[in-house]
Amino acid sequence: MSLFSSLFGSHRKKEQSAVPDQTFRPSAGWIRVQHGNSDSIILAIKNHSGISKKESPKTIRIRVVESPDGFYAILFPDGIPIYDFINLVGWLNQPPDIDTVSSATGWVTPPFSKTRYYLIPETENDWGDTLIGTSSDGKNVQVYLPEATMCEISRKIRTSAEPDLSALPAESGEITTIEVDVNSAFGNPEFEITHPEDTDWNK
Repeated sequence: MSLFSSLFGSHRKKEQSAVPDQTFRPSAGWIRVQHGNSDSIILAIKNHSGISKKESPKTIRIRVVESPDGFYAILFPDGIPIYDFINLVGWLNQPPDIDTVSSATGWVTPPFSKTRYYLIPETENDWGDTLIGTSSDGKNVQVYLPEATMCEISRKIRTSAEPDLSALPAESGEITTIEVDVNSAFGNPEFEITHPEDTDWNK
């Protein structure tokens, strides 16, 4: 397995509880991909889904729609575990072996929360294992992808307004399915702050 693949999902296999939790706690969000096409984006998503073993597998639908504004919207009609969501944002920013897909951004509301997050890959991080972003309650955050852990950061992150998806044609786009792991014993499923400010994840 490549180092790149290990950063986006494989850690789950060895860290999660041996007793799976079948309760699905989906987040509500979507991913914008600026460059690519439906076929290449779906291939990248399928490749990501196949990285790790699923202890509590569940099949969810994914809808890939081209926006009139030129980007692709990745929608999750059934919701998606926060762990899978954030790792897809990191993966779709530059998926291995698919150089036509790039520039991913995510907006998501975790389960049992009203806080909306704007998240982008932290391209300045040579490890490639973090996202940075902002929350609707005014926090600047950093997310460590292998465990979905999160800390506040002292840096000011420039936010971006969430595009309005109401112009997307109803029931348009390509539908596919993937398996996700709904074991809530791993992956910070409620997406809470877990570490002190400005944590060095790779120390």
